[in-house]
Amino acid sequence: MNKKLRNSAIKLILFTLALGIISPAVYANEDTYQVQTISTISTTTDVAEVFNDVSTADWFYEDVANVYSLGLIMGVTADTFEPNTVATRAQLATIVHRMSNDPTVAPKTAFTDVPEDEWYTASVNWVTDANIFSGFEDGTFRPNELVTREQLIVVLYNLAQFQGIPIENLGRISTFSDSIDISAWSAYAMQWGIGNGIIGGKEDNMLDPKGGATRAEISATITRYSNLED
Repeated sequence: MNKKLRNSAIKLILFTLALGIISPAVYANEDTYQVQTISTISTTTDVAEVFNDVSTADWFYEDVANVYSLGLIMGVTADTFEPNTVATRAQLATIVHRMSNDPTVAPKTAFTDVPEDEWYTASVNWVTDANIFSGFEDGTFRPNELVTREQLIVVLYNLAQFQGIPIENLGRISTFSDSIDISAWSAYAMQWGIGNGIIGGKEDNMLDPKGGATRAEISATITRYSNLED
């Protein structure tokens, strides 16, 4: 790693540690984990028949159908998906764990606010062991804290690094009207997300990096992420 790149990585680590999302520059030995990456599938469930808040006319219909059929994101209830609900850190950790084929980790709880028997405990343990997420300096994971759009992209960027997916095709964040709102710690990951079509602008050419990442948006970014392997 050259000096300029190493310095950038160190800066990214410092920024992301403060937010509970860790830089891919400090990954543990990847051979420790058995990882199976995801893909889109040719036959999906008609989620409009399953959920009363998802229609075939929705922009996210195909994405929700894909992640639901793959078992990555399930309904909030038997008949609701809640596509516009913002996801929590615990929910995103669980989704990422499923994307990696639910690898087994030793049962341990390193965080004061993560009990040993919660539905998200194993996933939180795995994503932090894999250095895709990290906890906070006060010893918490903050599982119920909402995830922003830029945090989502950093997590997927870290996952791509972990899974050995080449980091290429960087896009330009300066073309968006709110590029000034993009945090320095997420800028490189956001360039990667834009360049690979994983995230795009919203109304008025805004990236809305500080906006909450909804379940529909996460479904879409996961589907696009899967195309990196095609």
